[in-house]
Amino acid sequence: MKTLIPLFISILFISPCLAQQDLLPAYPREITYKEIAYFNGSPFTGVLVDEKTNTRLGEYKNGYKNGVFIENYTNGKKKSEGKYLNGAKDGRHTEWFENGNKKSECDYVNGQRDGICTEWSMTGQKETETKYKNGKIVPVTGKGTGGDSLFIDFSDADDFMVEGDPSEDEFITVDVNPVPIKKVDPIYPDEARKAGIEGRVFVKILIDKQGKVKKAANVTGPEIFHKATIEAAMQWVFKPALQRDKPIAVWVALPFQFKLR
Repeated sequence: MKTLIPLFISILFISPCLAQQDLLPAYPREITYKEIAYFNGSPFTGVLVDEKTNTRLGEYKNGYKNGVFIENYTNGKKKSEGKYLNGAKDGRHTEWFENGNKKSECDYVNGQRDGICTEWSMTGQKETETKYKNGKIVPVTGKGTGGDSLFIDFSDADDFMVEGDPSEDEFITVDVNPVPIKKVDPIYPDEARKAGIEGRVFVKILIDKQGKVKKAANVTGPEIFHKATIEAAMQWVFKPALQRDKPIAVWVALPFQFKLR
């Protein structure tokens, strides 16, 4: 009887480990999604495995993500990583651009942003840092010194990149770049100011032969600033670009830096 007791106890402790190791493996192409993950018509419980590298991507339980999940680009570089609890994001989630630079890093609780969420541009420059509580933006008060509530930096606004003529994707060389003779400051969005959101925005504009802005397209940067950026950029006036002493229409990229202080 004395020899049976230790054996019985060891079986109790070993069995759960065996069960964990026997989770069903599956490749991403074998999974279908209809709100939850299915494998062969049933809610999937098992381990998702990368077909090329045979590395573990994450675990499902009854169709819901549980634990740390990893997603990769087709070139093998990591695209995202984060923890899930019963299908909801929970904890830190990080995304990367395909070039390897970090794209975003946000904290979640029960599927909602809760904590600091930071976003970067593809070149690695920080664009926004926003605080959340229960999925809602937390307003920032008392930021900076003095009485100024905002500062819009146009220090780079004269560093234009000539992108092309009226065909946006066609590159064209010029002898003289367009020069701004009227600048209009964008209005800092109230929602962004109250939430303490800052960011750098680029907008491509088409400057015609008379130096007027005819179009705005391909806005990049925090979306909360896009509308204000376009409205301001459309009001700028330039000395037109010159080619062989004749004015020509060109596309340029115009930068705006939104800062609070």
